[in-house]
Amino acid sequence: PDIPIEIFDWKRFAVDPNAEVVSHAARAELRLRRLPRCFDRNELVRDFVLGRSVLDVGAVSHAMTDAGPNYWLHGKIKGWARELVGIDILEVECAALRARGFEVLAIDATSDADIGRRFERIVLGEILEHVDDPVKLLKFAARHLLPGGLILATTPNPWFCGTLYQSFSLGVYVGNLEHVFWVSPVNTLELGRRAGLGLLEYRLIQQPAGVGGWKLRLLYRLRELFMPELEIFGHSFAYCFSRPAL
Repeated sequence: PDIPIEIFDWKRFAVDPNAEVVSHAARAELRLRRLPRCFDRNELVRDFVLGRSVLDVGAVSHAMTDAGPNYWLHGKIKGWARELVGIDILEVECAALRARGFEVLAIDATSDADIGRRFERIVLGEILEHVDDPVKLLKFAARHLLPGGLILATTPNPWFCGTLYQSFSLGVYVGNLEHVFWVSPVNTLELGRRAGLGLLEYRLIQQPAGVGGWKLRLLYRLRELFMPELEIFGHSFAYCFSRPAL
């Protein structure tokens, strides 16, 4: 959106975070920042990093078994970015990637570390939900931004219909056991506030209507007819943060 980047501070409206005026203000802020859905995370990331200097946090992507040409996001970013540095906590895997020609540093991205370089774009691909302290992660990212730089964070959608279906059908949802929490849009306003960042924009990431078995295709056809932007049809969210202008 062509609107200023601002830190949303609910305390400007009331002392009680559950006050009705706070809820109204948060909904209005999220409506202002929301963009139309997208159908391809890789395409979204490509447009975000193309020709830019990029810091990719969580570059290893779970394990070296993921570091292949079709799935591995860091490998794709290397082909799109002008300059790329990766960060991960897995020391052995980082060393192996350096041996393959990637610039990947073994650093805890929730620490107070500073690698001494600044970037136009920072990618947090499916990592917010993994870390002990997401505010420290966002502060680490903010520390490494150039003026006017942007942070893109993608993270699973807690309201996704597939997640809810598993909860109903199996009695309990079990996802990635390395995840420690979910992040919903309203949570990003507070995470940003605590990290000194403003939410510039966000959007749903959805699967195209033709993906999956007949039940899923029917559900998506109904989605397109009646509720194309409903949150429950997006498997993840993409959030874009930046530092407000001084």
